[in-house]
Amino acid sequence: MNKENGTRRSQSAFVAAMVALGVFSPTVFMGLPAVVGQVAQHWAFGEATLGIAVFAEVFGMSCGALLVAFVLGRQPVRRVLVAAAMLAAAANLATLGVHGFVAFALLRCVAGVGSGALNGIAMRYLSYTSTPERHLGMLVMGQVLWGMALLAFVIPSLGAAWGAAGVFTFVAALSVPFTCVAGRFERGETLSTPQQRAAGRVDKGGALLSLVALFALYGGVGVVWTFLEKIGADAGLRGSYISIVLAAANLVSLVACWFMPKVGVGGGLRRWTLFNLTGCVVAAASLALPPSPLSFALGSVVFIVCWTGGALLIFATIPQYDLVGRFAALSPGFLALGFGVGSIAGGELMEASGTRAALEVAIVLCMLSLVFYARLRPLDDERALVAHWE
Repeated sequence: MNKENGTRRSQSAFVAAMVALGVFSPTVFMGLPAVVGQVAQHWAFGEATLGIAVFAEVFGMSCGALLVAFVLGRQPVRRVLVAAAMLAAAANLATLGVHGFVAFALLRCVAGVGSGALNGIAMRYLSYTSTPERHLGMLVMGQVLWGMALLAFVIPSLGAAWGAAGVFTFVAALSVPFTCVAGRFERGETLSTPQQRAAGRVDKGGALLSLVALFALYGGVGVVWTFLEKIGADAGLRGSYISIVLAAANLVSLVACWFMPKVGVGGGLRRWTLFNLTGCVVAAASLALPPSPLSFALGSVVFIVCWTGGALLIFATIPQYDLVGRFAALSPGFLALGFGVGSIAGGELMEASGTRAALEVAIVLCMLSLVFYARLRPLDDERALVAHWE
């Protein structure tokens, strides 16, 4: 990466464009519970079928991230970004014209490829600015706010007015402005441009271990977050109380998005990541205890806050082990795939053995994330400094 490009990428306009790309490209994923409700009404798929459809979408997102990281690295970023945006838009519109499950799942997989590629590009560039912790914090905060808006207002309003057709048309239309972001890249610029400067500065073991920790964390999230309302309902709590708890948890998680980039620098990165992952384990365990309004509220808030903070700091960890950028581009794929696996496993266990069995799996997955991250070799001062080059 030359000095001119590095300066450009530190500018507010470029960072804002990448944050917007990372916030809005995974719209279906961020609003998944509400989108699934619209799909169930429009296509009348059963719960097991819906779970497979969700997995098809997140599998596509993983494939999109893999393509950006390993296949399309030498293609111009402009071309890749525009192609991914058009692919996502076309697949979302085409979804409305199908009736059978196989065609539906295939199109959702294709739409996932487009959104995963866009998200991978955003993560790639935000992870390699001069202050990745701050910029990734902006990304996660934006995703939390957008997710809240989608679940509370956007998707319910579109669904009430136009049903699934309104929802998927909105998502398709939202993909089109992403093509404007292409102008932020130079002609001929590729995702592999930084590799020449970063030659020999890739710790593949450390980068992969970080991604596996992210995968395990989102496996636990897939169990807890997907079925948190059901966990509360099984505990005999009123729907209004559950909604208040979830709203409060999301608001507190915004504080974590602001606070973690400030403390997660230098030696604080490893320490606070381990703290957050431990918090996820403890919170999941508290949700598995005999339920009460207080234990549900505390467990939910702590889990969501620590999940948000832990994920943000794992994102910030990856570029310290890989200056090339391939592994950061893979993070949306590992995240989505972990969430999909956790959702399927959680649903199957809840049907077969009940809520407690699903939560025990969430506890194990969060513990694995903690163990994987703890096994990372701490970076020495020289490598940590180099990881923030621009």
